[in-house]
Amino acid sequence: MGRNSDAKERILNSAIELIHGRSYTDVGVKDLCDHAGVKKGSFYHFFDSKKALILEALDRHYAAFRKHLQQKVFLSQQRPLDRFESLNMSLYRGHKKCKDQNGEVWGCLLGNLTLEMSTRDKEIQEALMKHLSDLQAMIGQTIKDAIDAGDLPSVDVSLASEAVLAHYQGLQLLAKLRNDPEVLVRHRLDIRIIVEGIAQGQQESRNQLN
Repeated sequence: MGRNSDAKERILNSAIELIHGRSYTDVGVKDLCDHAGVKKGSFYHFFDSKKALILEALDRHYAAFRKHLQQKVFLSQQRPLDRFESLNMSLYRGHKKCKDQNGEVWGCLLGNLTLEMSTRDKEIQEALMKHLSDLQAMIGQTIKDAIDAGDLPSVDVSLASEAVLAHYQGLQLLAKLRNDPEVLVRHRLDIRIIVEGIAQGQQESRNQLN
């Protein structure tokens, strides 16, 4: 198979699947070509290097995830705190499907690559920061909506959204470590506790300064 119309799509999809299930370092160009059913010439027709491929694959992967969040999770007609529970359950369903199909929870592709590559390659690090910062901004908007709705106390939204993002990444890391997607279900109601704890800590700090 040569440079036919869907070869690039197959290579991108193969990159997302193989690197997600294994690692960036473990997957070579030959692995990607074999999985996609293309020759190396086709690979290098579309991509200068494996890094160029993963940068485009990351953009593709995150764009699809973001679209899913906008259409299925962060819904304006749903109460803000319910959106976080929806996010937990959406992540759970994704990880459970992965385990049912592959026998293993693969974790978060962005989180996996952060652990593996963020101190090894600046371009990949910057791409990961861009996507995770965008996700944090979406989380932050939902926290702000919850404050405006009276469901959460006033809090530093930047600090709270950072903590919530770290919480979700940590849950997915544990789910991968234990091969147990149910971790996401057990912690589906944690967000209020996290944000209220940050708000209380900020209030206590203000009281000490007065």
